[in-house]
Amino acid sequence: MKNNKVQLFGRVLLTENIGEFENGDVGVVVEIYGDDEGYEVEMLNANSETLDIITVLARQVRSVEATDVLHVRQRA
Repeated sequence: MKNNKVQLFGRVLLTENIGEFENGDVGVVVEIYGDDEGYEVEMLNANSETLDIITVLARQVRSVEATDVLHVRQRA
């Protein structure tokens, strides 16, 4: 059984494009709003350097799972 609970400081991936970030990009949850209604997510590059911190709704992210495979892309 998969644990899809988003956790503070847990990794999440975007489920849709948001600004300059694309569906599948990975970030870290740095704040949880309400009863998991939304999150502040620190978006990182491949060297774990901060690119931006974005606010997302719960439906716009999901927890990273053990079966996920990361993909690297060049940032425009």
